[in-house]
Amino acid sequence: MDATNEKVFIAWGGNQPLAKAVSEKISKYKFSAIVGGGQVTDLYLGNQILTQMRQCTQAVILVQRTSSESNKYNLNDNMMFEWGYLTSQMPPNKIHVFLIDMQAKHLPSDLMGTWATEIIQSNRTMEDVAEEVARTFHANASIPIEVNKMEVLHTWERTKRLIENYNESSNISDVEMAHILLHSIEANYQYMEDEYTEKILNNMKPISNLLAYVVQLFKVNITLVRETNHLTSPIDFDLYEELKSICSRDVNFIDKDENLNMWIQFYKVDHLIMLHSSIATNPELRDEEKSLYIKKSVQEGERALDILQKIISEFPRDKNYVNLFVGYIHGHLRYHCYSKIECSDKASYHSKLAVDAFRDFYLTFKQLFPGDGYLINQFAQTYYLDLARHADYVSDAGEQMMIRRMISSFLSKYQQQAERQHKIFKKLKDRAERILKDG
Repeated sequence: MDATNEKVFIAWGGNQPLAKAVSEKISKYKFSAIVGGGQVTDLYLGNQILTQMRQCTQAVILVQRTSSESNKYNLNDNMMFEWGYLTSQMPPNKIHVFLIDMQAKHLPSDLMGTWATEIIQSNRTMEDVAEEVARTFHANASIPIEVNKMEVLHTWERTKRLIENYNESSNISDVEMAHILLHSIEANYQYMEDEYTEKILNNMKPISNLLAYVVQLFKVNITLVRETNHLTSPIDFDLYEELKSICSRDVNFIDKDENLNMWIQFYKVDHLIMLHSSIATNPELRDEEKSLYIKKSVQEGERALDILQKIISEFPRDKNYVNLFVGYIHGHLRYHCYSKIECSDKASYHSKLAVDAFRDFYLTFKQLFPGDGYLINQFAQTYYLDLARHADYVSDAGEQMMIRRMISSFLSKYQQQAERQHKIFKKLKDRAERILKDG
């Protein structure tokens, strides 16, 4: 596993030696531990502890009975302050509470119901207890996170703030950031913010090799779209080789997060599809060379579809989201591959699957986020454009008529919106010119 170097804050009360021992054990699992600073005695130390906690993405809280002969527990003011702050900043699955020689029922009433691991020290050494704490923490902290990918797509503005603040605030782990970045590539494309996004990505200083590679994949996508003008012009030979090298690397960073691994693999292959298709349009190539690159694009397209099918099979919750990319791949195979080698049967096959996938994704997104007018409109355009392309492969007169009516209906509504926006823009422009003239 790649050392993602998540920082873990260890809160303790009267048992600092155990906290330090846990810190050493945790580091063996490739986590970077910060042992809390102890009793807050002045403003400076308080601020220091707050800074330490803000840097961390996980927390371990060690609560221990002070004496085997008493019912006193190390719940001092400092520990309670840290516990409360961590609870306000982190989701419950990031806070790992360990009760040593005590039970959850002994916690104060406001902490009752806290999920905690109870450990009996008995005659065991402190090293043994620290090892159990570290081992249990690692097992719980390594559970793959579940990311609502449709939600990530919907919350692009929030993601931009996360990227901007990455270097200063580490309240989100590199693994989580990798998930979020991968599933924001599409949002960035739809909002056409390549220049701004590339700038903030360049400013990021990833801690882990995992996140560094995902940032590279994001930037490859931006470069591809920009340098080929959305695949309408051929990519330069040297840039083709450079980007192909990045996407051809054999990477498998997270051995316990197969979902993340598969999505990384998909984006690698997806970029290779576009690279091969783009280079195939270069007029300097001979016909047999162009055919070779188109065949490579087709092969990668089949690989991409296999990966997407495997994602659906192993992670059914991703199915609605996957539809968007199924549509893209089938549409690409139809438009950039099979139509160019005059293979109409296969082009027709992929065309039908593309339009069905785009329709299902568009309707699902519209239902989930009815207030997201911009993206709904963008995905509607994607669907209806693909439907118009699909009309070339439809022979049934009735179906052809229905496609024309659907597209006409959509265009009518879209034109009304465009005209209204144009009127507002014209009024704003006229008013601005008048203000400038008067000034």
